[in-house]
Amino acid sequence: MADTLRRSPWALRVLALAAGVALALAQPPFGFLPGLLGWAVLLALLSSEGSLKSAFFRGWLAGVGYFAISVWWLMEPFQVDAANQAWMAPFAVALMTAGLAFFWGVGALAYRFTRARGALRVLVFAGVFTLIEWLRGHVLSGFPWDLAGETWRAGSPMSQAAAVVGAYGLTWITIATAAAPATLLENWRGPVSIALAAGSLAGLFTFGAARLAGAPGPRPGAPIVRVVQADVRQASKYDPALFESIFSRYLVLTRRPAAKTPAVVVWPEGAIPAATDAYLAPGTWTRDAIASALAPGQILILGGYRYGDEKPTRRWSTTACWPFAAGRTDSNPLASTTSSAWCRSANSSPSTPWRQGWGSRLSSMSATALRRGPGPGR
Repeated sequence: MADTLRRSPWALRVLALAAGVALALAQPPFGFLPGLLGWAVLLALLSSEGSLKSAFFRGWLAGVGYFAISVWWLMEPFQVDAANQAWMAPFAVALMTAGLAFFWGVGALAYRFTRARGALRVLVFAGVFTLIEWLRGHVLSGFPWDLAGETWRAGSPMSQAAAVVGAYGLTWITIATAAAPATLLENWRGPVSIALAAGSLAGLFTFGAARLAGAPGPRPGAPIVRVVQADVRQASKYDPALFESIFSRYLVLTRRPAAKTPAVVVWPEGAIPAATDAYLAPGTWTRDAIASALAPGQILILGGYRYGDEKPTRRWSTTACWPFAAGRTDSNPLASTTSSAWCRSANSSPSTPWRQGWGSRLSSMSATALRRGPGPGR
């Protein structure tokens, strides 16, 4: 079998592609953790004989298999207006996959240049690909999704090491432990490498379980923040007939009783499929419905869009607060930064600290502290 693989370049290419697919299936939401052994397969492929060109191509193919599955969600936005935009989805995903896979091709080439040998090559391989993943997360503003360290379910014991070594540190540990089986047949060093990798996994779990067990609970009297997520399909937001249903769903979730009344309620950006100019305008039934859904002193923070005052056809992204005495902030919808606004209850005195426990940035904020800025481009 091994001789057949060595003689067949196409078999090696298919194996590289399959390794990438296996690694993608290890990521959420699939969670097929044995797929992490794809790192061992890729290391074995890059350690075998072949030209630098073949090393790059194998790494690129592994990346194609990985990102073709990992970035599947990029197709979703094109389904909102499927009649006009769905045809673009395959091209967008294909180009993104090919571009991201280029980083893995460069990583494979860089690893081959190191000429690492023996069991030490596991650590070198993990280091090179961790560096490549860091570059992927930063070059051209970066695309830092789907790191190897993110294979572990967020909040699980295995993910807790990221609090100490960061996402890229956990990526290095994950790649090194998963690639160790590639050394299995290398005299006594192979089994030792695998034993060390198993010990590392056990250490990750032990540390994470202990950290979670010792995590402090919420402080007594700490304010509660309720984040409302109505789970509305994106395509449904473009159906005017469903506006009232969507709006009512957010009102019902906002009113839902709790053991302790939330101090702040958050509606996510784009929660309501209409401009804030319309549904927050004075005298509208929607504005009155929001007011009746909130408990006395409760604050609502929501994200949405509005039409600029100067150019009615131009849209701005905005963050609005209820009560409205606190103001709002605006940002260009194409800007890479996120706008946010924090506000206090309208019946609070400007000279009175807002709430204990929210930090000095919030406690010193007055009801008139937030004012509309000039907006981008002015």
